Amino acid sequence: VGGKSTTKSAAVAAYFLNWKDTGIKVHPVVDGNTRPNAKKATCDRQANRQRDCINSYVLLKEANKLKRDLAAGSFSAEEMTEWNKVIKKKEEQCSKKLTRSQQLWPVDFAQALEKELVNGAGLRSCDSDSSGGFIGAVLEATYEADYAIIGRFVNKEIVAALTSDSNIAIQAGDGLHCIKKFTEGKDGMTIICTCKATLVAMMKHLPVESKMRVEIKDAACPIFEGVRSRKLRALMMVACGCDVYPTGISGVAPKSLKKGYLDKLKLKMPEYDRTDEHKIYNALFDMVVMKAKLDANVIDTNMM
Repeated sequence: VGGKSTTKSAAVAAYFLNWKDTGIKVHPVVDGNTRPNAKKATCDRQANRQRDCINSYVLLKEANKLKRDLAAGSFSAEEMTEWNKVIKKKEEQCSKKLTRSQQLWPVDFAQALEKELVNGAGLRSCDSDSSGGFIGAVLEATYEADYAIIGRFVNKEIVAALTSDSNIAIQAGDGLHCIKKFTEGKDGMTIICTCKATLVAMMKHLPVESKMRVEIKDAACPIFEGVRSRKLRALMMVACGCDVYPTGISGVAPKSLKKGYLDKLKLKMPEYDRTDEHKIYNALFDMVVMKAKLDANVIDTNMM
């Protein structure tokens, strides 16, 4: 998202205040400025911004040429109207692509958000007469917020994450709730988890009237449920497709990963090893390296 840090930080701080007023303890985590170049998605986003920048100048050049041709020629009123429509369309496309090419998260966003929270109207307040909600200090991750959030969950500091990134729910484990759609207003929100039992347990804490509005949908193929090893979960995620390897292995989806790969790998293993997730990981790792044609170090450095 582009824009000035002050504008973005004020909007995010105000949004956190709404959560704090309901009694929620909010712990903001922000991406670091150093981006991991091992993630193909990061490289793709950089390439797309550069492409949009180049295309914007190409469109601007075409629009300017049309303007010169229009000024030098002799055209009827109808022809001039059509030419002007074409020119306007190219200028609009140019503006959009140039804007997209400059959409970078402000480098000082973490500091600006912290300043907004400290100087805001009592955003850090957790007085006894308040709702009990709280907004903690902004944590700027060394690289990505993902692993800082997962680390806080592992250390039992949080129970849920406000994120649209399903990778976090996968890598954290069965116990983390990820509130995926959290700006829907009166239409509600979407909470995802890799374990149905975790969602059912969460419902015990909801008021009766809220429980009646909750709809739990079963996963089509819950391949991560019950998998305790975070390294194995992350490897399965790479096979299906994620930021590190967006396309995933050709022809591999959750259902085919389970039946076509995991189940077959287990059948080749001694029966007493089929529940050993470390050995399952090693067998699957070799398959992913071969099928994905990725360097083993690239995959291994992205495992937890």
